This record gives sequence, structure tokens and C-alpha cells, in this order.
Amino acid sequence: MPPLLPSGTKTQPFSVLLKTSLACQWRRSYGCLGGRTRPGGRWTFFSSRAFSLGRFLNRCVAPRNFTFTRRSMMRNSSFDVGSEFCLRGKNYRVTSATKQRLVLEDIKAEEVEVKKRSELVAAYKEGHLVFSDLLATASSHLEEFQLEKSLSDFSARVKSEAAGKLHYLRSICPRGHVLFSRRELRQKLKECHAELPKELLTPRAPSIATFYEWRSRWMRSGYQTRSLVNRYDLRGRKCDETNPRVMPFLEQAIEETFLKPNHPTVAETLDHANGLIEKSNLNVPPIDAIPRATRTQIIREIGKLERKRVLEKRYGKAHAEAATGVRGKKAEPEGLLDRVEVDHTPLDLIALTSKGGFAGRPNLTVLIDVATRMILGIWISFQPPNSGSVLRALRVAILPKDDLMRKLRIKSEYDAHGVPLELVLDNGLEFHGNDLEGAALDLQIKVVYCPRRQPRFKGVVENWLKQINYRFMHLQPGTTLDRYFKRNELDPYRDAVIPLEDLKRFIWKWIAEVYSRRFHRGLQTCPREKWSELAKLGPPVLPKRMDVVTFYTSPIHQRMLSSKGIEINCQFYRCDELAHVRAVHGNLELQIRPDLDDLGKINVLHPDTQAYFEAFSTNPSYANGLSIEEDKWIRQLAREKYSALDHETAMLLAKQEIREEVAAMQKEKIEGADKPKARASRKTAKTTSKRTPKAVHVAASVSKAIESVVLDAEASPPQVTPKRMPNFAKLKAFPSGQSPLF
Repeated sequence: MPPLLPSGTKTQPFSVLLKTSLACQWRRSYGCLGGRTRPGGRWTFFSSRAFSLGRFLNRCVAPRNFTFTRRSMMRNSSFDVGSEFCLRGKNYRVTSATKQRLVLEDIKAEEVEVKKRSELVAAYKEGHLVFSDLLATASSHLEEFQLEKSLSDFSARVKSEAAGKLHYLRSICPRGHVLFSRRELRQKLKECHAELPKELLTPRAPSIATFYEWRSRWMRSGYQTRSLVNRYDLRGRKCDETNPRVMPFLEQAIEETFLKPNHPTVAETLDHANGLIEKSNLNVPPIDAIPRATRTQIIREIGKLERKRVLEKRYGKAHAEAATGVRGKKAEPEGLLDRVEVDHTPLDLIALTSKGGFAGRPNLTVLIDVATRMILGIWISFQPPNSGSVLRALRVAILPKDDLMRKLRIKSEYDAHGVPLELVLDNGLEFHGNDLEGAALDLQIKVVYCPRRQPRFKGVVENWLKQINYRFMHLQPGTTLDRYFKRNELDPYRDAVIPLEDLKRFIWKWIAEVYSRRFHRGLQTCPREKWSELAKLGPPVLPKRMDVVTFYTSPIHQRMLSSKGIEINCQFYRCDELAHVRAVHGNLELQIRPDLDDLGKINVLHPDTQAYFEAFSTNPSYANGLSIEEDKWIRQLAREKYSALDHETAMLLAKQEIREEVAAMQKEKIEGADKPKARASRKTAKTTSKRTPKAVHVAASVSKAIESVVLDAEASPPQVTPKRMPNFAKLKAFPSGQSPLF
């Protein structure tokens, strides 16, 4: 941009600037501002546009006592004389300058300092030096049209239109002054339109009024290109304001209906508001009645509500926090095994049993190192998640994987192992048991529980569980996918072909040779390389002995000691030490630790020494090296094989026949008790006569005497002659129920 004032012109106050500018134009005889020159060099103004520059300067540019220079009109700054800046909290003004040094005046302390120009530039790069915006300080209304967005944030159409306007302004008035008459200005606009680049070409040249509007906006903003951007967002009619008399009813309806946890609709909210309005109109004349609310009004008022408040009222605080909260990245652990996350998930795959039957979806328990994203250990079974699966996954995570890789026929080496420093768990019941907490204490592992219903606190393992289902399980035959409605004609049970043992091998192979070698954008490398990098700084920690890991990761049970030994998992265990304990204490309940991967032996806690000793199975040929899952499967197979034979049917029929015969005997016995009493009486009479014959004769004579007395009394009652009755006290007692008198 050419200089605003002729060369040699010094900076002047505003009152002198206007006179100097007009005088310069007169001396150069531009004939602008609608005026003409006469002989003698005098200026004659005959048009109101003669003072357009003065009006603009008085209105827009500089206030009183403001020094107006080309530098002050630009937004960029430099270390010129008079410039001000803030250096490390102090405000300075440049009073004089050379090529290498600057003389600075502390505005507040009124002290003078000398600094090198290079030193100030270095402070500016580091952010310790900020230039003062003189135009913004002097006149705040100059920022009226300033936009926060840069030109590159707008669409291509808006940018091309702004670039076209800037081409007109720089071609006609690069310094902001229009030095042409209206006729010449119209011609200049047409010439500039013809010179426009092809991508900025418009149908016609702008009018003079439009050009002056661009120029005014451009100069007010301090020659910023952003001021030339068309504000299409301000077009259109603004929405009508809601009737103030209706507003209280809308607010009440929204609060009482819409913001409820049963999710009422907008229509129900509108009906509630109109019901309140109609109830209020019952006691007012029709002319003062409040108009009903409309659907547009209720939607507009609902849209003004804060989204977090709406979600909190309708769906709860946790949902609102999850939907509206902004979460930063958590602090990453620095070393190996500093933070290990644990979780379960059902796999999206139907797996088969070893004999080919359908067993359903297996459950996966996984431990992952957050620093390297390496998988330390997994456990897969058809059992629901429990403390046993967590302990066995922890055992796999701690021990080296060489034997495991060799057993699964995986060629790649997998070095992820070691004792975690911190174990991050959720609040599942299997994580709150004594077995896991005791194992963590013995192995010196810190257990951290996440807040309730906050899975984001262990997002690494949650993300990995999604990965294994989406990137591996969904690609295998027999997958169930993640949603039922996505299956369409897919039948997982029809397509399932992978047994559980082979599935374990496939998952470990995918982990060791696919997942650990894939580039991770969070690590900026693959997990395997990240593990090797951190292992150089500090290798993983291991227990002193390997059998200690197996012992600490075994569950604890209480079992009774008897003459047969200790019974658990359908196996009996004995040893000499158990016999000695029973000889001293008798039958008592002992604490044991069975190895779920080897049923051949258990560890028993001695009640006196409080030390563990080993007890061995009474059937070592069957139990040695047998896992609890294999034992359950063998027993289930035996029961199914037995059910296929006829022995069970014959056994049930025989038991039913025995029940029927016993029932018949009971019925016959009950009927025999109800035979005629004559037989029983005869037997009783015979027995009685043998025992007391004299008493029987006496009783017979007495009964005959009573019978004769009764007959005589019936025949002639008035002439009854009293007879002497026998003395019953002298009779001998008869057994109960055998007296002939009764």
C-alpha cells in the first residue's frame, strides 16, 4: 500500500492532519472531491462531496489527541517510535530507535530502559511480549464489524466475493481516499470489473453506493479483509416473540410435564399449557382472555432450555453427564504393568463342545496392560464370570507364555508377563470376593475399583473387548453379531463349527500375531514394539517361585475331615498328615486350596502350625493333570451314556413295582383291622374266663337279678317290693373293655 501522506510529511495531530490532507490534494491538482481550481491556487468547493473525506475522518478514524499514521491504521505492529507493548507484565513505549537498540519508557514507573531489538523479537516468539492495540484502545467502536472467524473458515463463494471487493478497493482507493468524481469513479469501477480474475468475475460492476459501503466497512475495521465478508447468516426474518401473557403457562407446562422421567411428548406439554390457559380464562371476560399457545411457541421455548438440564430431568444425571460432558485424556502410565485393566464379555460366537454339541456363547476374561496395550492373560469358558475365571486369567497373565505358545502350536514369541502393580476392576460380584482380594494382597497388587456404572474409567479394556468381537468374532462362522436384528437370515447355530479348545487357540494366535503387530495410533507404534521399548527401561516383576503363583491364585474352600478324608469336586484326598490331624482333633472343618487345573492334589491348612501341606487324590490315575472343566465334562458324558442304556428304565420299573406291592400290603393291613367284633369278643371272653371264672359267674347272677327287677317294675310299678341289691364294691375289677356289664 502506498504511503498515506506525501514523503517528508511528519506525524501531526488530527486537527492538522485534515488541513494537510486537503492542501496536498490542492497542490497536486487532482480535481477530486467535486471541486475545481482557479488561477492563483485557490480552492472552490461547489459540491457536498467536497467534505466527504473530512466527514469520514471526523466520524470514523481518530479521536481527539490521536496521532494518525499509516502504521496506526494497520492491524500489524512493529518496534517503531511511539509503539507500545507489554513485556512480562510491564507496559513500555518506544521513544527512540536505532537498527540494533531501542530506548523504552516504562509507562507506569516512568523509567527508561535500553534493550536490543533481537532480545525483544525473541521475547515475542516466546509469547512474553504482546503489542498494544492502539486503535482498539482509542476507539472501541472501530471493532464493530470485526469477525472472530478467519476468511478461510467461510465457503468458497463468500471468499471469492470478499476477494472481489478487496480488488476494487485496492485498485481505486488503496489508502482509503476516493480521489475521483462520481463520473470518473463509475468509469474506474467498470475498468476494475474488466480486470477481475475469471474466478472472481461478477455479472456487473458494483454501484457507487455499494462501493462506498464496502470502503466504509473496510476502513472502520482497520483495512481487514474479514469486514468485506457477506453476512448471509443475518438474513431472514427473526422469529416472533411469544406473547408475554402466555409465557408463564408455557414455563409451567414445560416444568410439570415435559421435564419428567416418563418422557412426555410435545403434544402432551402443549395440551397441558392450553388447559392451564383455559382454566385461567374462566374468571375473565372474553375480551381479556389469554390466547392459546401454539405448537411453534412450545417448541421454541423447549429449544431455549439447556440440553444438560433436559437430559438430567428426563433421563437422569448419569445420562446427562455422559451425553454432554467433555472428558480429557487420562494420564498414561509410564512403565510396564503400572496399570492393568480387567473385564469380562460374552463372545459374539456360538462355540461347540469337544464332542461336537452346541454349548452356546463362551465368556471371555481379559487382562490388558494400559501402557503398551498388550494382552497379559485371558480365560475362556462356558461358565458365567466368577472369581475362579479371574484368578486363572491372573495366573496366565503373571507366568511366561513360552509353554502356552508351544502347547497351542503358535510359532511367534509372546513376552507379555509379570505381576501388575495396579489392577483396575469394576464392581461385579466376582471382583469383590475374598479369593481375589487375598491373592492381590499376597502378590502385592493394588486393587482399584471404578465408580459404579462408569465404564469410562477403564476404557482401554472396554475398547479391546469391542475390537475382538468386531474384528475377529464377527468374521467367523457361527457369529451372533452384536444385535439380533442384524442377523436377518443368519443362523449362528446352523453355521457353528469351532469347538471351544480350537477357539482358545485361534484367539491366542490372533492376539500374538495380528493384534500385537497392528499399528496403534495412540501409541504411534504397535503394542509389541511398545512393550520392547519399555522393557529396556525396567523389566517386568515376577514372584520368587512359579508354584507360589499357582498357590495364591487358587480359591479357598472349607471342607469337613472324616474317615474317608476330604471330599471336594467328587474326589477324596488323603495323606499321613490328615490322619494325624484327625487323630488329634477328630472330625473338624479345614481350609483347603484346590488347584482347578490339576485335581490330583490340594493344599490343606494345618490347624496347629497354620501352614499348608499337600493331600493327594485317592484316584491319581484319573485326577492327576485333570482340570475342573474336564472332570465335569467326563461326568456329564458318563451320565448321558448311562441314560442311553436300558438299565435306568428297568431300575425305575422295578422301584415302581416295589412301591405298588408295599402299598397293597398297607391296604390289606388296614382292612384286616375292620373285621367283625364278634370274633374279637369271643377271643376276649375266652381269655377272660380262663383268668377270672368266679367273677364271671357273679356278674351273670347280678345281671339276671337286675333284669328280673326291671321286668317286675314294668308289670306292676306300685306294688314293687324292694329287693336287696348286691354290693358291687366287693366285685373284682375287670380289664378295660371286657366287663360284661357294659
